[in-house]
Amino acid sequence: MRAILILLYFTIGATNLIPYFDLIISIPLLFFIRRVERKFFIYCSFIVVTMLMSALLAESELTYVIQRFSRIISLVILLLYINSACDNPSEVVKKTNVFFKYLGLLIIADAVVFFVFGQSLWSPKLYLGLRFSGPFFDSNFLGLTYGAVFLYSWRNKDYKLKDSIIFLIVLLLSLSWSSIIFTGVALVFQKLMFNRIWKNQVLLFLLYCSLFFVIYDNLEVIGEYFSKVVSFILDIPQDLINVKFTSLTYRFDSQVISLTQFDTIEFLFGHGAHTIEKYMPRDTHNSYLGIAFELGFVNLFMIMCIFCFIPKGVSKFSKRAFLFFILMSCMLNTHYSVIYPFIYLMCLGDTYVKK
Repeated sequence: MRAILILLYFTIGATNLIPYFDLIISIPLLFFIRRVERKFFIYCSFIVVTMLMSALLAESELTYVIQRFSRIISLVILLLYINSACDNPSEVVKKTNVFFKYLGLLIIADAVVFFVFGQSLWSPKLYLGLRFSGPFFDSNFLGLTYGAVFLYSWRNKDYKLKDSIIFLIVLLLSLSWSSIIFTGVALVFQKLMFNRIWKNQVLLFLLYCSLFFVIYDNLEVIGEYFSKVVSFILDIPQDLINVKFTSLTYRFDSQVISLTQFDTIEFLFGHGAHTIEKYMPRDTHNSYLGIAFELGFVNLFMIMCIFCFIPKGVSKFSKRAFLFFILMSCMLNTHYSVIYPFIYLMCLGDTYVKK
């Protein structure tokens, strides 16, 4: 029973087939938690406490608080279940990726039918090209999911080459440029990652914050290069390229506000759930800054440092999937998604010792 529940969480829960399915399925998992490491249990309990403090100190509507709090509770329940070693994490990852393989074949077939007949089960959106999303929230989350499983499976002896090719084709069909670019970056730079996996997320986030204002001050120059590169690669009207870059500048404007509009309490515990659009022109599209602004830097670092409990010995396959996730988190709200605990599961599987 518990094996079915965990697979449903990582498969159906990753898609948009059943809204809030990941939250629903995490509830029965609570009853299968056994033999949790004491330090990990205390850590997860502290996350719940800091979340409650954030909810009490911030001014936010109850429904919004419940939405955010339920996501974090779902994540905590799942991590407690995984830590209790009820199943071999590697086997769960393999079975989940089998699901993504067959779902990927369905998405590819659906795309072929669309190109031939103009009809499809999941219609693509036209935005700097045809972007397929399948049963996922949007094309970026399709790219996030299949970028991660491609990086984990590529040249991994536990996976066939054809599996990786299926994952790669679906990634390309998403036409999520950030996913495609960061997949390449993760393949090239995964050797630079620290052996203690948690350090990578914290240090790369701090590096991003350090470089952000340099990038922001030179957006005009970056925009010119962006226009030249995109127009060279794709046959797209200049107006559409300008619209895309304008969207990016709005994101950066929001990120400036998220990094500067704080007092002490708000810095620690945030402005409140779903308050981003109250203070900013649009969403930050940055998972780290979004959590920091809404829930505070205390909650952000508590959620990020969950990977402190992953021992040394993480494989290069998990490292590059995690590096990809970190990079995508700078462009997308990812930490509330199923992919975050799935990456944790990948890393834990590399160091798994049967209890």
